[in-house]
Amino acid sequence: MTDDRKYVQDLSKGSRKAFEALYMRYSFLVEHFVGALVKDSVATDDITQNIFMNLWVRREKLPEECHSFRSWLFTASRNAVYDWFRRQDKLQKVSMDSVDLSGILARDVNKVMDDAELLDLVNVAVSNMPEKRKQIFTLSRARGMKNAEIAELLGVSEKTVEYHIGKALEELRKLSYIILLFF
Repeated sequence: MTDDRKYVQDLSKGSRKAFEALYMRYSFLVEHFVGALVKDSVATDDITQNIFMNLWVRREKLPEECHSFRSWLFTASRNAVYDWFRRQDKLQKVSMDSVDLSGILARDVNKVMDDAELLDLVNVAVSNMPEKRKQIFTLSRARGMKNAEIAELLGVSEKTVEYHIGKALEELRKLSYIILLFF
């Protein structure tokens, strides 16, 4: 029996030590995942705490709800971020149908989560980027425009376009690494 499974069983019986062990093991990971999407340190702390409060509140039902604690925690974190964005009225859908995620992700995440979930996470990350970076990245990846075309359209240098695309991909890579740590 894995440590997580043992901790989940003990937690379902009300063990504070099991809760503390799971918190110590995963709070850093959850905080980084949430922070990569929210980019607000106060909100990140609040969301992270709420996720673990919810874990404690739902502890008795946990063994029935999760076959993998990491998957349960990732799903709870993702849903908490979506809820936060909905409450903030900041969740803007960016049309990313033509984004090629193979260049962004280091390994095939589609095997551990479905395409729609992955696309939603990319949309949240892109919508949270600075306006100019979001615009340049969307023109490049969603519309397939070349850097020179984007530079001309926006009246900026090609170096500026390259910089923003690089930064956008860097942000998405960080998010992908955090996702991969859950699995």
